[in-house]
Amino acid sequence: MASDEVTPLQAAVSLIKQLGPGSAGRATLATVMPPADEVTETLPPATLPYASLIITALGSEGRLLLLLSDLAQHTINLKHSSASSLLIDGTGGLEDPLTGPRVTLIGKPE
Repeated sequence: MASDEVTPLQAAVSLIKQLGPGSAGRATLATVMPPADEVTETLPPATLPYASLIITALGSEGRLLLLLSDLAQHTINLKHSSASSLLIDGTGGLEDPLTGPRVTLIGKPE
């Protein structure tokens, strides 16, 4: 990658900064449901996707932070498999949201 290219993470941080503190905190986290026998008998089978609304923030060094509860299903899913994607959406208030800024990060959060 050339030194002047923007990484997806840099694009996400830039988008959050542009949106400002009032609207930057929402994102959609997509995770993978664990097998039913690993959590409870009522969960669906493995490999089903699970998307949820989460809160994000920027740390003091500009690092992207995900504010997650240990009780939430997405946290249970991440403990089983850290593979996930995060959609940061800057389309709020636009008449045509498909014209607004958004970025998806794919990977394993640390």
